[in-house]
Amino acid sequence: NERFAIFYPEKRPFFLEGSDLFSTPLRAVHTRSITDPKAGARATGKVGSTSFTALSVLDQGGGSVVIPGAEFSDFANQDFESTVTLARMRHDRDKGFFSFLASDRENDGGGYNRVYGPDFDFRPNDSDQIGGQVLFSQSQNPDRPDLYEGWNGQKLEDWAGQFWLWRGTSTWDYWLLGEKVGEDFRAENGFIPQVGYEKTYAEVGRTFRPKQRFLHRIRTFAFGEYTLDEGGNVLYRLGSIGAGMSGKKNSFFRLRLSQDGVR
Repeated sequence: NERFAIFYPEKRPFFLEGSDLFSTPLRAVHTRSITDPKAGARATGKVGSTSFTALSVLDQGGGSVVIPGAEFSDFANQDFESTVTLARMRHDRDKGFFSFLASDRENDGGGYNRVYGPDFDFRPNDSDQIGGQVLFSQSQNPDRPDLYEGWNGQKLEDWAGQFWLWRGTSTWDYWLLGEKVGEDFRAENGFIPQVGYEKTYAEVGRTFRPKQRFLHRIRTFAFGEYTLDEGGNVLYRLGSIGAGMSGKKNSFFRLRLSQDGVR
């Protein structure tokens, strides 16, 4: 009874090489979207502080294409071949990294999806971390209403972004995240089954470390999430408080009270 497509991890060895370089805040690359590879080539390497990976694959199709939405996702038959090209470059520095991703799928018989954009991770000290990603997509749906009624060859352009801030000390920790995915954003080489929403998430925690007690670490926390569609209607809301406790004999306890609502 899932409203959105379920994520399954990649297991094929060819796609696992350098897979960490395709991992970004927004899941814009998910190689399981390449259903039936006929032939492919890949290069992975490092030059100084810059790492890179790139691949190009001929996908014979035959699986399903995820059609994303704000409240649920749908599927269409992938009854055509595609040429998939993926590349990412990451430049590492002492206090983080900067990278750039490019993704392209060209469908046999018409239609394409092109996604590109930067992401970064900055750690000015041991207590603070800032990260984010911005992606732009340009798409043209296949002119195949026989496969999916919404595929009429129309062109789509939109963007998606995520930014987050974390601060942690021995006693306090904070987490703030903002995310937006436009209604017409598509990442057909990735796994983004929901589009057309804006999400805000915030969490604060306070850690206590009792001495010579059964519980040697207690973290109390409060967090909340609020997600709206592009019309301003609430898609999801959550408020929660609780505590996680570590004790002797490797024991762990967690108590949580929450109230949430899903449209």
